[in-house]
Amino acid sequence: MSFTTWLNITCNLERFNPGVLDSYNRPTGTWDSLAANAKCRIQKSKGKEFKVKSEMRLSTHTLFLQTQDVTEKDRVVISTVVYNILSVEDAAGHVHHLELELELVEA
Repeated sequence: MSFTTWLNITCNLERFNPGVLDSYNRPTGTWDSLAANAKCRIQKSKGKEFKVKSEMRLSTHTLFLQTQDVTEKDRVVISTVVYNILSVEDAAGHVHHLELELELVEA
C-alpha cells in the first residue's frame, strides 16, 4: 500500500494575510487558501507539549500529508473544524511526507 492511498480525507491549508492595521494596530486580515482539498489523514494525538511564544500548548491531533509549503503560522480546516499548527515535521527525513501536530480551535 502506498502512502497516498492511506490518506483518507481532504483538508484545506490556510495562511494568514495580515492586510491593514485597525485603529488599535491589530491586523484586520483574512485567512487565504494555501492548498485546497489536500489529501491527508488525521488522528488523535497523545497530547505532546509545545511552547508557543511564552505559553505551553498541548496537541490534540496529528495530521499526515504529502510534502507541502506549510508552517506553524498556518492553520488546517477539515470540513468546518479549525486547527492551529503547533509543529511541522519531515517525518521520514527524506521529504516523503509531513506530520503536523495540531491544536483544535473550533469544532
